Amino acid sequence: MNERVSNIRKILDNEGVDCLLIDSPYDVLYILEINQSFNYVELNIVLLLSKDEIYLISNPLAVPFIKEFLPQRINLIEAEVSSFKKNHFRYIKEIREIIGSKKFKKIGLTSAQYIDISENCVRMRNPIQLMAAVKDENEIELLRKSSSILKNVYSKLKDKISEGIGEIELRNIIDVELHKEGIERRAFPTKVAFGKKTSNLFPVSTMQTLNKGDIVLIDFGGVYKGYIAEMARTFVYGDAEAKYTEIYDIVSTIYKKVIEFLKPGVVASAVDTLVKDYLNEVGHIQYFYQPLGESTGIIKGGITLAPGSNEILKQGMTFVIEPALYIPDWGGIKIKDTVLITENGAITLT
Repeated sequence: MNERVSNIRKILDNEGVDCLLIDSPYDVLYILEINQSFNYVELNIVLLLSKDEIYLISNPLAVPFIKEFLPQRINLIEAEVSSFKKNHFRYIKEIREIIGSKKFKKIGLTSAQYIDISENCVRMRNPIQLMAAVKDENEIELLRKSSSILKNVYSKLKDKISEGIGEIELRNIIDVELHKEGIERRAFPTKVAFGKKTSNLFPVSTMQTLNKGDIVLIDFGGVYKGYIAEMARTFVYGDAEAKYTEIYDIVSTIYKKVIEFLKPGVVASAVDTLVKDYLNEVGHIQYFYQPLGESTGIIKGGITLAPGSNEILKQGMTFVIEPALYIPDWGGIKIKDTVLITENGAITLT
């Protein structure tokens, strides 16, 4: 079996745990080295990994999608539909049968979703997200590819943006171009917003049309062979007012400070401190809402550039960073990129 499985088994030995139940489809795909761009909803699967065996439990609808990609020596169990539905689309019956037959006395859980399968369950910090945070060369190349596609799509938009175009129309153009260029699915619903709507943390595109002087936010991401890249750009259509230039310069400065600061050995929370110290200095801390960034790859999240995040950044880690300011009744400005931590610092992939 692969090195990722071996590493999990070492953790089981160290923790004195008989098996680990992994209930995130993306964690499962990572552990089994399946580089496919499945949607979370498509795959309701769980993996039960012990010191000797691996069991993948799925429902009959998902089996055809995942079966051909499974490595050898995987015990594929197709769940009983009635029990699956009765237990709120969970594999309670199948997991209990395995635990009972193998006499597992201590079951590690990466989430609370299956906390009721046995009184012998113990919550563990999810080791997979930290393992996945550091990418090997193959993973980095996949992220370079997904990032290059995003850059190519964005470069094509200049000739497609004109006065009167609608948010939904521009959003749809982006989505189609993503797939034409080779993206297999969106990382999240593409966001296109004009004017004051850019001050919304999670804007929803409507039929609102573009006017001269509007702030334009384009925020999108794509998945290539399972690996997630994201980017966002903000600009003014037409002439920009002085306030826009002021706020954009602040966000751009934050972005540059972060890129210069990211390097192996830095504590994740220190990046957040750096940004907030600067915003307190220039007087715009009240407009800073979102976490500054988080790790990305086949798994999104795990390490966050936020207060209380004590992980040490390492070479090979990849992050989505997104400095932004949101000013009520005026607009918002965001710059988002996918970046790679190298031996000498951070480089931008998007």
